[in-house]
Amino acid sequence: MTENKELNIYQKLVEVRKSIDGFKKDATGYGYKYVSGTQVLSSIKAKMDELGVILEPHLINPITEKSAKGYMVDSEMRMVWVNADKPEDRFEIKWYMAGEQKDPSQAFGSGLTYSERYFLLKFFNVPTDEDDPDNPKKPKKEPESKSELTTSQIKNLFIEHHKGNKEEAKEDYEMYIDMPEDQQNDIITKILSDVEEVKEVEK
Repeated sequence: MTENKELNIYQKLVEVRKSIDGFKKDATGYGYKYVSGTQVLSSIKAKMDELGVILEPHLINPITEKSAKGYMVDSEMRMVWVNADKPEDRFEIKWYMAGEQKDPSQAFGSGLTYSERYFLLKFFNVPTDEDDPDNPKKPKKEPESKSELTTSQIKNLFIEHHKGNKEEAKEDYEMYIDMPEDQQNDIITKILSDVEEVKEVEK
């Protein structure tokens, strides 16, 4: 391969893209599979380090507001690719982040983490498996919004899903409340579907 210092930022990013074979969704929660941030970042960033590529996330006028869950943080972003061998060789892409958690710092952190993960996935057109929500072949379900359920109803749903085991239900619920909003909705949809299937079998 040509020496790194002879590649411009676009050529380096092409080399990063070539190194990606595709990710399998390796993390599981409540029977719902997704690509873990660790897998995405470790693979892509190793190649970025090798080639001398930096990704700078810039927030533009972030706003923090109280929400039903705690705090909502959202902001326009500029994701800037920089050639470390020639810092003036760079380009930026408009992006967006949002996070909602019970603590403002947690909302900020989860929003940035989730945003960066999916920026990398989409920028490099990373293929994922058949469970990818962007896969047009995946059967579409009418989403069950968690906003339609009370906290008590959601907790009881977890207990029912774990067949009355309150300890397991509590552990899963605590993981659930730290997830991004859209992933929470996917989890609720999945659990409701599983519970309904069990009820049908028991009839």
